[in-house]
Amino acid sequence: MNTRRLAAIAAALIGLAACGGGGATNSTGVTGGTTGGTNNNACTPGDGTICVQSTTFNPVGITISKGGSVTFQEVQGAHFIVFDTPLATGVSNIGDFSSGTASRTFTEVGTFPYHCTIHGGVGTGMHGTITVQ
Repeated sequence: MNTRRLAAIAAALIGLAACGGGGATNSTGVTGGTTGGTNNNACTPGDGTICVQSTTFNPVGITISKGGSVTFQEVQGAHFIVFDTPLATGVSNIGDFSSGTASRTFTEVGTFPYHCTIHGGVGTGMHGTITVQ
């Protein structure tokens, strides 16, 4: 084998190893670890962070404390994120979302569903729930 071919194989193997996500799955089926997208936006779900992937939110359900914040972090795709009823006081829709992050602070206890209008609907497709305790 020539040197150029060995270098190409080595580069491919390194790239495949970097793509291996790993991470544990908890009892709700949420996968931990880092999620990467086509925009090189690494995202670690949980602890107040929701990774916005091509057609799913990770995690789908998240629980925070009253007065806590949730940050939506774009990983891949274009989205339009809205909150369903009941609406949390002072929390506005995110709307058009295709890069960066968007945070919302929840000052009241309750369960607040949301969805992407492009990839889902109320309780179907790309949707999720924020539970505030």
